[in-house]
Amino acid sequence: MVRPTARARGPGVLRLPTRGDRGRFPAICRQWRYAVQQYHLPLPSPLPWLVLPDGSIFRVPHGETFHLPEGTRYHNSCGEWLMMSRDDNSCFLLNAFTKATMPLPSLSSYCPIDEPVETVNVRDIGRESHGTWIDLKDKDYISVNALVVCSTQLIAALVAVGAGNLGTVALCRPGAAAWSVSAREQCGWLSGMVFFQGKLYAIDTGTEDLLAIDIVDEHDNATPRVS
Repeated sequence: MVRPTARARGPGVLRLPTRGDRGRFPAICRQWRYAVQQYHLPLPSPLPWLVLPDGSIFRVPHGETFHLPEGTRYHNSCGEWLMMSRDDNSCFLLNAFTKATMPLPSLSSYCPIDEPVETVNVRDIGRESHGTWIDLKDKDYISVNALVVCSTQLIAALVAVGAGNLGTVALCRPGAAAWSVSAREQCGWLSGMVFFQGKLYAIDTGTEDLLAIDIVDEHDNATPRVS
């Protein structure tokens, strides 16, 4: 049998579709590990994992299906982190690849921050006052319309009432007892959220404005908040 040369092994690695496959390639033998080191091969773009309505995860391209732990419910995801809740309403983040977890507050636990929230250049034409999150949170079940893992010490979520987009931004640190929300800010029709250079950005679906949201994140303070 003719063994592949190091030059032939490099293109062979490039045909492997996932990061996991490329990670296992060097473990086959010393020569294959040497080929990977010689060619400095770039990692492929990560392929999506699909979370199905029944709580199972479908892995592309292998066609494997993973089932979430019994008694858990999926809410949303950010990168490799899945936001889950248990039957006792406790929440946590689950890393789909490493199976690491981070505890989160329950979606029924909130700490209202009674500080002014400055709003700049937001159109008020035709806007209704829907009340604050503390006014609305008990009127229906709570959904998580967006999840952002800003860092290992700061998690942000767009929480909404029922299946719509009427809600607010909630912040927490992993392990905290409650999400922090503004006690004064009126809820809005919010959709989509990203974290960039220290700010959160979300879409107001009522006005189609892009909102920039400042965060007060003092590392010696256990309660991050929207400013």
